[in-house]
Amino acid sequence: MQPAPAGDEPVPDWLPAYLLYTSGSTGRPNGVLTGRGALGQFVASTRDLYRIGPGDRVLQFAPLHFDASFEEIFAALCHGATLVLRDDAMLDSVDTFTAEVERRGITVLDLPTAYWHVLAHALDAHHARRLERVRLTIIGGEAALPERIRRWHAHLPDQVLLNTYGPTEATIIATVACVGGPQAVWQEGEPVPIGTPRAGVDACIVDERAYPVAVGRTGELVLCGDGLALAYAGNPALTAERFVTLPRGGQRAYRTGDLATLRDGRLYFDGRIDHEVKISGVRIDPREIEDALLREPDVREAAVVASRSGAGTVTLAAFVAGPAEPAALRMQLAQRLPAAAIPDRWHVLERLPRNANGKIDRNALQRADARRDDATDDPRAGALERQVMAVWRNVLGDVALTPDANFFDIGGKSLQAMQASARLAAELGRDVPVSMLFRHPTIAMLTAALRTPLAYRPRTERNAFAAHLAIQSGSGAARRLICIHPADGLAWSYLRLAAYLPDATIDGLQLSVDDTRDAADFDALVRTYVRRVRALQPDGPYHLLGWSLGGALAHGVAAALARDGDAVGTLALMDSYPSSAWTAQPMPACADALRILLTVNGDFDTADLSDTVLRQRLLRANSPFAALGGAGLDAFVAATLRQMRLFRDASTPRYDGELLLFNATRKRQGIPTPESWHAHRPSGTLTCHALDCSHDGMSDPEPMAAIGAVLTERLAAAAGPDLQSRNSNR
Repeated sequence: MQPAPAGDEPVPDWLPAYLLYTSGSTGRPNGVLTGRGALGQFVASTRDLYRIGPGDRVLQFAPLHFDASFEEIFAALCHGATLVLRDDAMLDSVDTFTAEVERRGITVLDLPTAYWHVLAHALDAHHARRLERVRLTIIGGEAALPERIRRWHAHLPDQVLLNTYGPTEATIIATVACVGGPQAVWQEGEPVPIGTPRAGVDACIVDERAYPVAVGRTGELVLCGDGLALAYAGNPALTAERFVTLPRGGQRAYRTGDLATLRDGRLYFDGRIDHEVKISGVRIDPREIEDALLREPDVREAAVVASRSGAGTVTLAAFVAGPAEPAALRMQLAQRLPAAAIPDRWHVLERLPRNANGKIDRNALQRADARRDDATDDPRAGALERQVMAVWRNVLGDVALTPDANFFDIGGKSLQAMQASARLAAELGRDVPVSMLFRHPTIAMLTAALRTPLAYRPRTERNAFAAHLAIQSGSGAARRLICIHPADGLAWSYLRLAAYLPDATIDGLQLSVDDTRDAADFDALVRTYVRRVRALQPDGPYHLLGWSLGGALAHGVAAALARDGDAVGTLALMDSYPSSAWTAQPMPACADALRILLTVNGDFDTADLSDTVLRQRLLRANSPFAALGGAGLDAFVAATLRQMRLFRDASTPRYDGELLLFNATRKRQGIPTPESWHAHRPSGTLTCHALDCSHDGMSDPEPMAAIGAVLTERLAAAAGPDLQSRNSNR
């Protein structure tokens, strides 16, 4: 890289304009370095492509760490249009989104295809009226479903709908096709084209030797021209592999890895050469999942196949041969792969089917996955439960469903949650914010919430990062269980407990940025939690649960309450140990806090990443932390790090009541054991329950079921004979 010219010298096109990281299937990002010449050329091309001018109001939908945001920003501001920023509340539901589009006078929408699919499926005459001022909608990011285009055109026949294609390496978009509106080139019954190259980009379809194929033949799509990125930053080997010189013509080209066909002068996308699929915005190569599975000693053979549900959702099914347990395999994969790469369905076979050539018969596996047994609906399910089940199956496929089925345990991710919420809203004729499904992820919890009149309003609902998370409202004589967050500051990991404690009131205490920032030491921090506990429940007996650092906070709260003469009915810790066990460890750094937060996303492959890249991952569109925004995330990270440092230097108080410890037996070297509590319990009882899981796996379904069973007995005993009788009759 050379220094920029000084003074009035022209700025050369090769100078970098921006560096963006793209997610690979392994979770390791590639930094794509794009020059100012390529960016300028793209912006110039949008004048003719989109015809944006001073009368337009363009919605900035994409976060700033996605290249689509550059399309929205520069296409609007460089052509005199108004750029309108969205807030997170706008995505609570389709109804909220369309209402805000109308209220803000938006004329140009630029949406990821995945979200547009949700919007198009829910589109009706009411929503279409709200979108009448929108003259242009641009979509891109994955293949558009013909059924959604047909539905969109039926309600908005005069609105221009552009289907775009383009990797980050080709400066935002490379090809465009008009698939909706008076000038549409797509007709119902035909494949959806990705169109023709924009100005500054050439496209060519080549064979495995990089020579052009005949028109109508399928090959690899390569992109050429001045619109290509400069390189992969710091990765010359990958740059040389993907940015090549074509043998015929000598042009510099980018090998996309996508299959395409040229027919009637238009390009059509035909999938990936390497069988990659895109799930929650992340490219996933099933072969990498297979390789990870084959490293497990109990797996002799492994294959992973992808399928698409009726709603267009791509899901993964894993087939393994050997004495392996799917739950254990899920746990191992979660430590190596991004959350989107964890298979949704598991099949354990004696051996995998083979074809005549001796290769694994993937077509047979696809058929076997499609034939999986339909779930038998629980006989207790009413009309509302059956509606929810039907919607979930439409979004997730033919998954097994019971009232306790957790949406996010059976293949649901953030995008699928948006789809399910939009469909439920259409079915029920009322607003169903996506946050409702996040807070009530089982069928039983969700239907209970839906039966509460006017219980949820998107504008006033507490968000998922609020200091108090009301997990469940109990009934009858059940006691309240107060759950204190682990080091990630969030009580979301306790949501599964609702399935095992149906009569209990369950509250989650989450990190308060202000309280943590102002605490002088860990004791002062504990005192703020004592006040928060008493605000929820003025009198004892108190039932407290804490995981990891949250266990230390719960222990401190219990000790303070006992000193004040308040009764503590239960103090339960999930693989939590006194601070003295950690004094030999290094002082936590910012990277430690960032990595802990990334585990919430299921992102464990972070060992060699810088603080900047870790932060970027937390702000990705498929990350829940993106809702905080940059400044909000920085404050949350700072508070997370401060509580970790305060805990390391804390002194553990004496508590003489019973301590109930759930101990993870799969420990890494140097992790404390239950014996570390004895020095702080001269007279109290320590009751230890061993769980076959790792520390990070404590919130998985199997450990949570065991924890829930023990806590059910404890709370039933505390609540008296009425509740014990109800539990015994279940």
